[in-house]
Amino acid sequence: MIRATKYLKKKFGELSFGQLIWSHRKAEEMTQAELAELLGVSKQYISQLEKGERLASVEQAARLAEVFDMSPEIFVVRALQDQVVKAGLDLTIKSA
Repeated sequence: MIRATKYLKKKFGELSFGQLIWSHRKAEEMTQAELAELLGVSKQYISQLEKGERLASVEQAARLAEVFDMSPEIFVVRALQDQVVKAGLDLTIKSA
């Protein structure tokens, strides 16, 4: 799945957190309702995350990574970057 993320980044640029969730959910052939059930949240919450209408916490980002069997680093960095962008800061979040 990391190769898919790198491919998408190369082809389309940096993905937002919502785009990251959407791409992994689609790759797993999972509906928003199924993902919501796994996380114990509403389908509307997943929809809002994917559309960028809502920001995920670090904890929620890590939980999503776990659902997709991915490193939490990728999801947490993207979630934090979206928070930085929304705050209007010209900063780039990078992992160590």
